[in-house]
Amino acid sequence: DISRRAGSIYVILQNCQIIVARAPNSNVTTLQDLYATMPHPLQRIIGHNDWPDEATTHHLAEAIRHGKAVGASDGSVRTHDEQATHAWILQAPNGAEIMGRGPVDGTSQARTSHRAELQGQVGIFLMVAMLARFYNIAKGHIKTYCDNKPVVTKMQKGWQLLRLRHTKGPDTDLQIQMRAIQATLGQITSKTEWVQSHQDKSTPLHAMPQEVALNVRMDADTKVAYELPMEWHTQGFMTVLPAEGCAVYISNRKITSHLYSTLLDQWHEAEAKEYLLSRHNIDATLFEKIQWRSMKFALLKFSYHRRATMVKAIHRHLPTQDKLYQQGRVTMCAMCPRCISQAETNAHVYSCLNPDALKSRLKDCGELHQQLVKLNTATIIQRTWAVHLRPLLALPSTDLLETIILGTTGEVRFFLQAAIAEQERIGWDKLLLGMGTSLWQTIQYLIDKDNPKPPRRSAADWMNRAIYQLAKFSLRCWKSRNHTGNET
Repeated sequence: DISRRAGSIYVILQNCQIIVARAPNSNVTTLQDLYATMPHPLQRIIGHNDWPDEATTHHLAEAIRHGKAVGASDGSVRTHDEQATHAWILQAPNGAEIMGRGPVDGTSQARTSHRAELQGQVGIFLMVAMLARFYNIAKGHIKTYCDNKPVVTKMQKGWQLLRLRHTKGPDTDLQIQMRAIQATLGQITSKTEWVQSHQDKSTPLHAMPQEVALNVRMDADTKVAYELPMEWHTQGFMTVLPAEGCAVYISNRKITSHLYSTLLDQWHEAEAKEYLLSRHNIDATLFEKIQWRSMKFALLKFSYHRRATMVKAIHRHLPTQDKLYQQGRVTMCAMCPRCISQAETNAHVYSCLNPDALKSRLKDCGELHQQLVKLNTATIIQRTWAVHLRPLLALPSTDLLETIILGTTGEVRFFLQAAIAEQERIGWDKLLLGMGTSLWQTIQYLIDKDNPKPPRRSAADWMNRAIYQLAKFSLRCWKSRNHTGNET
């Protein structure tokens, strides 16, 4: 292997490796022996196995040969302890089956539900490739199921051209590996279809269609995978997969998609961070407390035009009357065109006392509250935000912070007090623009964990969507200002 380093960006090259041994040699007498000959990264994708007997694997091979084999996979991501898992199963019509479960490696940015789901599918096809080699299957068919629609779409479309620089989809390394595996299968064809997840609420397992039952079982198995021995736990470093040939890393983080834009972000990271520290008057320690990932999620949800407006709002560059007056673009005054009583600064946009502005803001607050409720936002988070944000919006608040804190205990109270203190340092007005402390996510996780009927979404998903709703509220305030201001 050759390694070339330049600062924190380096490229790792490795020699080509075959995916599965071409044919069993004298030392390979079982499928497990063949597994032992595979590169270690592929062993982790197949995962931990309770290897079945030879009769079972023979039935599976015959099912592939006759086009009757069915596979299913699922993935799970746990943000609070930096772990992620996947599970897969391959089953024959007579019930013979083999399954695997294991970790999803990578940094927090890489450990997504998409990667976990895709890795489960790769695990299925690796096992099919092993069975094909071991039993000399020249022709056959397999049908697989997955509850992640983007993964299913990618599997259905296939890959005519796949290059890291140009591929915009996530987890390109796994896509490259899947493409290479399918190329080795020759005339063993496949079809992947979507299956709705979590159908076990009202239907017992034995009454479900095969694909639904397998998906439900794998959903449960991803939770079992968290309890595997330490060597099967998530590792932060992702190795180069055999089919990749090379990989680009930034500070030990493997780049698996959007190579060009990712490198640009890295090269300009220092300047961007310096600007943010200066513009928002925060120190390097506080910078690390802000959930920037959720802000990025929110910004990317907007159209280009609305995203540009949101960025201006974040950095206090909205073309308010005060801003235009300072720039000499208006000559009369910096007075707010709505209330005509105060200078129209960025902060004034959210607190103008014009009756129409107040009415519009109250309506938008109601919409924000409804959206947060839909996200199953913890009541103490909603109340805490309302106590601090409503005064900034010139809206009355009847709740008391002391009452909210007294209504909590243990870890929740500790993290709530810490979150309030951190958000105070960041600025409550900044929360309206998407700059929230990551401790809100921690509190939501603790509340969800103790919920007898926890929501299906993760605390990280909640944080992303909550920040998006706050940003949408801010944009509605600016839209209302333009509407009222133009009428004035």
